[in-house]
Amino acid sequence: MERRSCDRTSRRKWRVLCLHSFRGSAAALDAQLALARWREDYASECEFACVDAPHEASGQSAKEIETLCANSAGRFEWWNAREDANGAVEYDGLAEALRAIDSACATASARGEPFDGVMGFSQGATLAAIALASKEIGERFTFGVFVSGMVSRASATERFVWANVRAPTLHVIGVRDDVMPRTLSEGLFRAFANSPATLATHAGGHAVPRFDESGRPILRDFLDSLARAR
Repeated sequence: MERRSCDRTSRRKWRVLCLHSFRGSAAALDAQLALARWREDYASECEFACVDAPHEASGQSAKEIETLCANSAGRFEWWNAREDANGAVEYDGLAEALRAIDSACATASARGEPFDGVMGFSQGATLAAIALASKEIGERFTFGVFVSGMVSRASATERFVWANVRAPTLHVIGVRDDVMPRTLSEGLFRAFANSPATLATHAGGHAVPRFDESGRPILRDFLDSLARAR
C-alpha cells in the first residue's frame, strides 16, 4: 500500500473519513459538523464521511450527544480504557476499531473514491492519530485533523513512533475545553514532531468549532496549505 500523493489534479474534493467521539455515533458527528457548518464552508473542497465505531456504547452518552441525536438509534465507542493489574493502560476494542477504519478505507477505494484524510473528534481524534501513526493503516491517508485529541495511553501503541509521521496534521484545541485538557491536546501536537503540524485554537470548549480565535474558518489555512502542496 502506497501513500497517495497530495496531487489532486484528477479530483475536485478531498475525501475525509470522520471518527466520532466516545459513546457517540456517525449521526452525532454529522450533526456536530452541521452546527460548525463544515459542510457548508468547505463544500467545494471536502467531502466528510462519518462512520460508526464497531462497539455499542457500554454506558451513558454525554448530554450533548443525547441532545443532538435524541431521535436516532445507536451510540458507539471505539474502545474502553482500563488499567491492568500492573498499571498499564489497555484500550479494549482498539484492534477492532483499527480494522473498522481499514475496512472503510478498502470499501471506499473499491468504489473508486478513496479517502485522502482522516479526521476525529475527542476519542475519535486519538484514534485518528493512532491510525495515521500505524504502519498498517497510515499510508492510506495524506493528512490528519485532530479535534480535542490526545496521545494514546494504550500499551498496544507504545511501539508507535509518532514523530515518524510525515503527513500534514492539524491539531484543533478549545481554550475552554473542560473535557479534554488543553495540555493533553498540546501533547499530541508536540508528539507529531516531524509532521508539518499546525495548531489551531478556538474560543469554545469541547466541540467541533467553526472559527479559530481570530475569526477565520478553522480549516481554512490548513486546507490552503494542502492546496499549495498539490
